[in-house]
Amino acid sequence: TIGKIDRFQKFVCPCVRDPTEDSCVDLLESGLEQYMLSLKNAIDHRPAIRDCLDRCFCTLHVELRQREDDGAQDENVFDLLGKGHRRLIEATCCDYEEQPMLCVDVEGKPL
Repeated sequence: TIGKIDRFQKFVCPCVRDPTEDSCVDLLESGLEQYMLSLKNAIDHRPAIRDCLDRCFCTLHVELRQREDDGAQDENVFDLLGKGHRRLIEATCCDYEEQPMLCVDVEGKPL
């Protein structure tokens, strides 16, 4: 196989460099997921943080507690912190709607 590799390398564009350890990692996604997991661990394992959330009366936390009291089976935001950013986005954002043009309507007229 060494001959095949040599032949392949002859035809590779000179602007292509050898891969590094960062080549296969999306640093922004990886960092986001590390932060999310850290938040989940703090909520799960630090009673002071959990107590603050349990005593919070903002709309989000009141609704989450009410849903839990009603026996809702769906995952809440805190459960999703440890399950990846895509699942959190899907659960908390509006439904996906394809936009054929990236412009804003102004007075009913596309820009």
